[in-house]
Amino acid sequence: MPASDADEVLWVIRQLVHTKGKYAGTPFRLFDFQEDFVRQLLAKNRAGRRKVTRALYGIARKNGKTELIAALAIALMICERERGGEIVAAAAKRDQARLILEAAKRMVWWSKINGQPLEKFITVRRDGLYLPELDTVWKIVSADGEKEHGLNPSIVLFDEYHAQGDKTDLTDALDTAQAAREEPLFIMLTTAGPQRRGVCFNEYKHAQAVQTGTINDPNFLGVWYEADSDLEIDDERSWEQANPGLDTIVQRDYLRAQIKKVESGRLSEYTFRRLHRNEWTNALERFIPQSKWKAGYGKFDIAPGAEITVALDAALKRDTFGVAWVARQQAWVEGESGLSVPADVALVRVRAFTPEEEGEYIDLEDVRLFLHGLAGMYKVKKVLYDPAYMTLFAQQLTEAGFECEPFPQSPERMTAATETFQRLILSERHRWFDADYDEQLASTGIRQTDRGIRISKSKSGRNDCVVAAAMAVQDEFGDEGNDQEDFAYAI
Repeated sequence: MPASDADEVLWVIRQLVHTKGKYAGTPFRLFDFQEDFVRQLLAKNRAGRRKVTRALYGIARKNGKTELIAALAIALMICERERGGEIVAAAAKRDQARLILEAAKRMVWWSKINGQPLEKFITVRRDGLYLPELDTVWKIVSADGEKEHGLNPSIVLFDEYHAQGDKTDLTDALDTAQAAREEPLFIMLTTAGPQRRGVCFNEYKHAQAVQTGTINDPNFLGVWYEADSDLEIDDERSWEQANPGLDTIVQRDYLRAQIKKVESGRLSEYTFRRLHRNEWTNALERFIPQSKWKAGYGKFDIAPGAEITVALDAALKRDTFGVAWVARQQAWVEGESGLSVPADVALVRVRAFTPEEEGEYIDLEDVRLFLHGLAGMYKVKKVLYDPAYMTLFAQQLTEAGFECEPFPQSPERMTAATETFQRLILSERHRWFDADYDEQLASTGIRQTDRGIRISKSKSGRNDCVVAAAMAVQDEFGDEGNDQEDFAYAI
């Protein structure tokens, strides 16, 4: 049977009522950006079949996403012509899935179709909705709920898809369960996630590749509202980019109040960027604002003959081998008074070595030759290494004339290194320019320990260069401690 038509679905949605906020109890108001999404989602090809089978819809918080999901699910339940249809609203957490269900229930209770109460046609059940005329069910599932068996969804609406993280169990179960359907539709709705990795981030990258033409996937729809990261967080142009419902669903005064919370320290910049600008962030940004990190970016050269400290970090198999080298140089930085003051800054360079094939060991001979190259260009004061993995390699380097010093990655040492790393960036005394640094930053985690916060490796991804840089920076600048007079910004 042919799939639902966009005009039909939009007509049904307009017969429903809002269930929360200032519009509660009033006819469902579809804003232009919502209608555009529905029309793109349900577009058909020349054969009259559904163009899109998989869609990603990313938008900042408070833009009516949950209400739209509930209304869209009800409309699709009515307009799909396949008997025995199964509409599934999914979420990582049962509570989130129930929010959608409760909104849908209220819509059924409060709405009318052609003057007739909607509940005359749709039965409200404890765990979902049922349309007897087509024997169609509408139910919720969640990753943390009981294992679902016998799923056969024609349409899946997955809310807050970023909350899946790296887990694929529920996604895989729903994907494979749709195989028997003639025109399945899998819709992922979300705000940006807390880390640039995971199943949702992969879909986000896929959407970007489709948009730029790097990948040809005519059955995929990506609609993502995101702020330009170069704009300051209080720049209201960035709010407009991520919040198409600004001034209608989302109020500027609300976002202005959130900015004041950021300025007072009651809300992190990281949280504001993710929830209200729909930017993918990472754990490192929880304690280093993006503006400070970007302030250290720029082309520079460590002068030939300069003294450098080198640090190595690696798990040798299925990983990268990170080499960082740091030079100390005096520069002018902005002080608390707004005037420039002289201060020592860290010039950081990195190099990531990767195995030729996935799962293979890294050729340490390549690393050794690279270190000899550094020694030919600079004065290498010392080479720091993690004795847990590189004692033998350090012995070989010592025999070759390098002064090697162990840097055990104990909680005490790495907590101190993390604090020094943070202090230099916040005081804008950290200079860097390497693509590997950028890439691995996205895979850098922050772990709370009983001794404080420390840089740690995330469950997936690589960050050896970032850890190596923190080791070298700690060795060069760690003796400053917390003496505020030693650097420009009070941390």
